[in-house]
Amino acid sequence: MSRRVTRADSRPTRPEGGSGRLTNLVVSLPLAIAAALVFVGLLGFVVIDVLDVADSREWVRDRLAPHVLFFLWYFGEAGPIEHVQWTFLGVAACLAGELLRSKWDDTRPLPKLAAFAGFVGLCLMFLEDMLNLRHLLSFHVTMPLFAPEFDLRSPVRTVTEISFYGLLGGVMVTWLVGLRAVWSGGRLPRVLIFLGFGAYGVASVASATRYIGNWYERIGDAWVAAIEPGIALWYTEHASEQVYSVGFWFMDSALEEAVELAGAAAILGLILFLSLSSRGRSRRGSEVEA
Repeated sequence: MSRRVTRADSRPTRPEGGSGRLTNLVVSLPLAIAAALVFVGLLGFVVIDVLDVADSREWVRDRLAPHVLFFLWYFGEAGPIEHVQWTFLGVAACLAGELLRSKWDDTRPLPKLAAFAGFVGLCLMFLEDMLNLRHLLSFHVTMPLFAPEFDLRSPVRTVTEISFYGLLGGVMVTWLVGLRAVWSGGRLPRVLIFLGFGAYGVASVASATRYIGNWYERIGDAWVAAIEPGIALWYTEHASEQVYSVGFWFMDSALEEAVELAGAAAILGLILFLSLSSRGRSRRGSEVEA
């Protein structure tokens, strides 16, 4: 005997029992990995950069050149943390593409629009994080047109980055609105939404406005001086390029990348939850039809 699948049947539901516990474990795994990696980074920062145990700064300078501090390598551009972040976002984008495929034949426009926005947004996040799209846009389009003197702290660069993040944020908010309209699944997914969107929102606003009053550099330098003044001295004496101060890099690398990794892990967890829920609905639908 079969029955017609109604609109209520098509809503994502939270798995129950053992299946629910397994889903929660899988969904929480990216956050656990992110927390462990950030802990390792903070431990290395304290042991190597702050305390300089067994002349470990010398080891970093010799083995991890051109980096002269552990946190610059670990949290820095194309470092271990960023590679994990790229992996999280890449997997999330692929899963979002699969969710879009599953929604393509949906007669309701909002679920399809939300799935499309999620896929496009996650692809843009992946490409931005890996290729620095906002920098390419600034350096090759807006700054040559409006700031030919090529000042890295130019207001044109700030406006460009704010505009880029605003566009990306609009796409992701479209996805979020669609999720609210068509999906509900308990406390954990709501926590993931809050953490993922909140972390990336904070990181994006901070990164886009960092040259306004040079607040990244001022606050970062103050924090580094409070933690261990010797870090700034070591950086000044040994860094080959010093366009920015070590405090700027502390904000841009250690803090910003840690927040972004948490956001990427939460978003991957959310996509995993939606994907597993979608598969569960498809399986139950097949059983009903049978």
